[in-house]
Amino acid sequence: MEKLSIDAFRALFESDREFAVVDPREEALFTRGHLLAASNLPLSRLELLIAKAVPRRDTLVVLCDDGEGTVERAGAVLAGLGYRNLAALDGGLSAWALDGGALFSGVNVPGKAFGEFVESHNETPSITAAALKARLDENLPTVILDTRTPEEHRSFCIPGALSCPGGELVYRAFGASFDPEALVVAHCAGRTRSIIGAQTLIGAGLANQVAALENGTMAWVFEGYALEKGANRPLGVPSDGSVAREVAAAVAAHHGVGHVTLETVAGWRAEPRTLYVIDVRGQAAFSQGHLPSARHVPGGQLVQNVDRYLVTRGARVVLLDSDGVRAAMTGSWLKQMGWRDVYAARLDPTAPTLVRGGSERPAAPGPRITVAELRNSKAPVVIDCRSSVAYRRGHVPGAIFLTRADLERDLVRVPEAETTALVADDFAYAALLMADLKRLGRPVRLLDGGMAAWRAAGHGVSEGLQQLASRPTDKHLDPGDLESEAARRREFRRYLDWEIALLHQLAGDPAAPYAG
Repeated sequence: MEKLSIDAFRALFESDREFAVVDPREEALFTRGHLLAASNLPLSRLELLIAKAVPRRDTLVVLCDDGEGTVERAGAVLAGLGYRNLAALDGGLSAWALDGGALFSGVNVPGKAFGEFVESHNETPSITAAALKARLDENLPTVILDTRTPEEHRSFCIPGALSCPGGELVYRAFGASFDPEALVVAHCAGRTRSIIGAQTLIGAGLANQVAALENGTMAWVFEGYALEKGANRPLGVPSDGSVAREVAAAVAAHHGVGHVTLETVAGWRAEPRTLYVIDVRGQAAFSQGHLPSARHVPGGQLVQNVDRYLVTRGARVVLLDSDGVRAAMTGSWLKQMGWRDVYAARLDPTAPTLVRGGSERPAAPGPRITVAELRNSKAPVVIDCRSSVAYRRGHVPGAIFLTRADLERDLVRVPEAETTALVADDFAYAALLMADLKRLGRPVRLLDGGMAAWRAAGHGVSEGLQQLASRPTDKHLDPGDLESEAARRREFRRYLDWEIALLHQLAGDPAAPYAG
């Protein structure tokens, strides 16, 4: 595998060449410090992620770590999968830092850092939690739009908020019968989707005054206010979407989002260039009919998690909807982030060629073992390959936490037994681990029904991190992953401080061309 100098790496961002920057360390290690340009494809899941992340095997893949040796191992895996254009960043993260490059902590940094830039650059108006509460108490006309996913909205939201995911704001809000005097407030759990949501409405020309809820639901909780749980109040779609379509067309034209037909997209598939085709509609619309080749990522999620879904730089990006609004608005934000070739295309949701239903879940791999069989086994060994957070919250008593990250090293900590069961909740990952264990002479059977079946049978559950064969580096801890309220509040505050500070790290980074 060739070495790529820091200068040559920087030059890639000024070229027309397709390339991907991949950090193959486990998520918890990645989040302690990484390149802004890097997408985290952990070695333990690399085979599962790489095809969608980097669909062309002749794309230049630049691997980087901090000298842990993960790059070399990842390179071997990728070469085995047919990727033939691999390079290692010479000197890794340390060399980048010595050259004056910034290292970023956390996850989903490109989207979150961009949100901070948007707020600073546009002076996006905001409202504090206390000021919003006062408005509500005084019955002043206020519309609160929860810009997160419907699932997050149902989990908790600002009391009275309407669910309107960020990618659907113009689609739903333009033409809605808001009180002309109402203040429209966009909120999320933290900052990014509130900021992008508010600026979307402002930039599109909503007649109402608009503000982002400063620091989202975290700030609401800090003030001692109660969140609403179990809400299900979607902002409806106006019967006449002509206003939204007109607005979206103007925004798309202003930012240079192209419009193409599905026939053009089909032709592009035959060209030697990476093509991402992403359906940005909501889950219900996607399930009712979608292109079989399209990946489903709602627009607001795509902007916030761009490093997860758009890994190959220089690729064409085609965004699909059925209305001409959601794809255009999502594309306008990608263009502002620096993506060059972004297009919107419309599909007919009634076309007979569309696929019905949601994304299929992988089938449970075999062989399997039932809870009863496990209980009746003599001295069985139970391996738990779920996330370390899930393991900590509850596992089969005596179960050993194990990952693929350093399997051959860690497997010596797992005793051999006549019966070994595997507890999993990700069947694709479990299949890989089962194949690895079989290759190493340690075959296992998947526990049928997993922890849900174990609990349903009325058996005891242990909590904590008592038996770790592998280091719990698989997951970056979110505040919600912590058990104590004090710890969650501490991490909420730390998270907000981190997010706000991202803006000051962007200057001079080639992955943030919008920052100048």
